[in-house]
Amino acid sequence: MIVFFVAVVIIIGIGGFVNIISNSPTTYHYEAWLPTSEARNTRFTIAGIEDANITITFVNDPGLWYRIGVTHYTSVKHHAVENVSNPFFLPLRVHLRSVTCVKTINVVLGTDVAHSVYISGENLNIIIIVDNGAKISGSRCRFYGTGIFQFKMTENVNFTTKGMSLKIGDRVLGPVSPELVLLDIDFPDGLNGRMSAPNATVFNNQWPFKYDNVWGTPSVDGPLLDIEIFYSMRVLAYLST
Repeated sequence: MIVFFVAVVIIIGIGGFVNIISNSPTTYHYEAWLPTSEARNTRFTIAGIEDANITITFVNDPGLWYRIGVTHYTSVKHHAVENVSNPFFLPLRVHLRSVTCVKTINVVLGTDVAHSVYISGENLNIIIIVDNGAKISGSRCRFYGTGIFQFKMTENVNFTTKGMSLKIGDRVLGPVSPELVLLDIDFPDGLNGRMSAPNATVFNNQWPFKYDNVWGTPSVDGPLLDIEIFYSMRVLAYLST
């Protein structure tokens, strides 16, 4: 955490440092609810972010779509939250630009629907904890950017014949990936998985090594958690079943 804040001060320069001292942090809150009849998947997008801490967690709160807190270093607001729905999906987009540095983004998602999460940016410290009965049937998690990416899935998740895909970096867009990826996976009964990572160090591994930097649970036919990590130079993974 100390290293992260030092990096922020270096990036924003002397003028930004003066602003941080002279203005107290300001937090903006957003939340939205879904009718109980809405059983569709949702899409949550965070884009254009630099030098920020992002935390995404799940809570068993009936009807909650999302609850968001965005904290700036200063009282200047320079972000927008767009809540858009249409007959096919329910996307949420949070756009923050680098003109004003963002300190933290805290997101709480409700577990009544399956959420897909898309994040892109530079020098981000991201923590995603999939827990509290979160639905993962057909959901996706994508990150394209630099920084630290932490992903934890507990055995308290709900799934069907569909699972969740996790992709970090992109084979087509090129070698942009976090400098450090931390994975902590603890599966409930019936959930299987596969992980492809070129530079992974695996601890307490209960997923057998398969081939060419691919690990998987004993049954990987149609893995319900499919993890792909591209180019990241350091991946530390705790994999259990």
